[in-house]
Amino acid sequence: MSNENTFRSKADYAAYKEAVEEPLAKFKFNTAMIADFKENLMPEISSLIG
Repeated sequence: MSNENTFRSKADYAAYKEAVEEPLAKFKFNTAMIADFKENLMPEISSLIG
């Protein structure tokens, strides 16, 4: 996916870490965030953008 680095840089890991009782390590957080975006959000919005 293009712009994965943009997603990673704009993600607020510090806020996530404070809000979750057992947060993932940062590299796992980034991987999970990108996977969630691809698997859940893109199918929802693909009809709207294309």
